[in-house]
Amino acid sequence: MKTPDTFSLWRNGEENESNSSASSSLMAVLATVLVVSIVFYFFRRTKNGAYLLPPGPRGLPLLGSLPFLRSDLHVYFAELARTYGPVMSLRLGAKLCVVLSSPEAVKEALRDQDVVFANRDVPMVGFVYSYGGKNLALAPYGPHWRMLRKVSARELFNPATIDSLSVPRQDEIRRMVEEIRGRQASP
Repeated sequence: MKTPDTFSLWRNGEENESNSSASSSLMAVLATVLVVSIVFYFFRRTKNGAYLLPPGPRGLPLLGSLPFLRSDLHVYFAELARTYGPVMSLRLGAKLCVVLSSPEAVKEALRDQDVVFANRDVPMVGFVYSYGGKNLALAPYGPHWRMLRKVSARELFNPATIDSLSVPRQDEIRRMVEEIRGRQASP
């Protein structure tokens, strides 16, 4: 039976101490990162003491207010409007939504501030299938979109073009009605 010498015992003790000090320093770093993240999460909405977002329910991390939505969404939004006012922010998953629940707020957003609210996020699927977001439906508001709208109004939506496409339109309507009649008995 071999007995350990003093040097090997001293070395093993030193390794245990270094492992425990490394793990404690790692735990200290993780705790610091966690505390900083929590502080940033709660105070990120304030800038110079004023809120950057309209008031709204806090929601859960990552899920937002999705678990609290009900089937009667209009009633839920009316209750939130009584609590938070006509303009409120709502997190649906990772997306931030601003809900307008009064005619005055909608009028302000869509008529008076329309340029500010004209752009929207383009989904990646829409971006891929729409020539890189360059078509009329997904292009950002700007000179390119205004040019596309003018060309569409002049070339596609004028009375002569609409009249010339009346026969194919009637054929498609007829086919659609026949298909619906054919599926009348099926659920």
